[in-house]
Amino acid sequence: MMPYVYVGNEPLPMYFLCCILALLTGSALAFARRRVFGIAKRDLRRILIRVVIGIFVGGKLVYAIGQILMHGSEPGFWTAGNWTYIFEGSVFYGSLIGATALVLLYAKRRQMPLGNVTDLMTCFAPAAQAVGRVGCLLAGCCYGVEVRHMFTVPGTIYAEPRLPWPLLEAALSLAILVFFLIAKPERKRPGALFPLYLILYSAGRFVLEFFRGDASRGVWLLSTSQWIALVLIALAVVWLRKSKFGRSKQMQA
Repeated sequence: MMPYVYVGNEPLPMYFLCCILALLTGSALAFARRRVFGIAKRDLRRILIRVVIGIFVGGKLVYAIGQILMHGSEPGFWTAGNWTYIFEGSVFYGSLIGATALVLLYAKRRQMPLGNVTDLMTCFAPAAQAVGRVGCLLAGCCYGVEVRHMFTVPGTIYAEPRLPWPLLEAALSLAILVFFLIAKPERKRPGALFPLYLILYSAGRFVLEFFRGDASRGVWLLSTSQWIALVLIALAVVWLRKSKFGRSKQMQA
């Protein structure tokens, strides 16, 4: 598609630029809605720093684990020169898990109501994901299965036209975000937004994975992301049933 833009003679990766835009979009929405959930600016800034760290570390780590499981037995895999390849990609679920873990640790240390924090971060996640997946499309990764109709995009690694899979996931994330902003389920059940997001996103992602065509998705009967989706759905259901996260009504400056 369009993996680079050029500033003078210097190439800038579109994926990187879209990731920056995704973080800015999610952060802007979080700041816009922080008063609804009673989160102070100072805490939100510190939370967002941990989100960025968790996204980077978690995404890279899960990608590396996937590569080791799929290719670890191949000759030359454990050579020093191959480690750049091992860590060159990122996995969204790894980023989500990493960011969530660091944010919850911070909230617990600060004795913040966990429902406040998770509800607010649910605004961040789908907004950032919707923008970030556009970067995947432009970079030519995460492409869909081979199809032939008007909604295809030019082939990336292959010459055949491919389904614009990243746009499907961007649409899923955007639909979840719009639903949350309109329905406001947190008013009836504070602290329920994040597990509800996990259920909606993971269920949609499970279905979309059947239309993904790149080899990096991993396949053990189901794809890596589908196995993770099933686990997260189960955990989110338990979270919804047992969670007693309350949400403080106190507003913070």
